[in-house]
Amino acid sequence: MDAPEVSLLCREDAHQECGHWVGAQVKLWGRGRRQPNAILCQCACHSACPVTGRLAPDELWNSDCSCPGAARFRGFREV
Repeated sequence: MDAPEVSLLCREDAHQECGHWVGAQVKLWGRGRRQPNAILCQCACHSACPVTGRLAPDELWNSDCSCPGAARFRGFREV
């Protein structure tokens, strides 16, 4: 079993700055259709966020993540 993903910000106790987003994984479906998924930080500080789990559709993270640092991450990521 893989170790949980934890962002560098959470590892450094900068929980208020963490956007819950650690990276992305793209699944390819038939005819080249892409399904981007956000890889989420598994730190306990995100437990109140409605977007939980190891993977979530990137659009769901973009629209529903309530973590304080998410706005900063949305500002530089193109979804």
